[in-house]
Amino acid sequence: MRAAALHNLGEALAQVGEYDEARWQLRRAIGLARTLGPGRTAMGLVGIAEISRHLGHDDQCRGEYA
Repeated sequence: MRAAALHNLGEALAQVGEYDEARWQLRRAIGLARTLGPGRTAMGLVGIAEISRHLGHDDQCRGEYA
């Protein structure tokens, strides 16, 4: 549940434009989710890719979605 809470916090921070903090929280969520299994990390990775897409970092975004 902590990984989900960190993910939600990251998404909320991204919505208000706090992109650096949002990425940090999403990375924390991914780290916790990896301990639960690789299938649990997808949403955090997508969240980070969405931030890059929103900021116009297309090359970085493509790599993060892959």
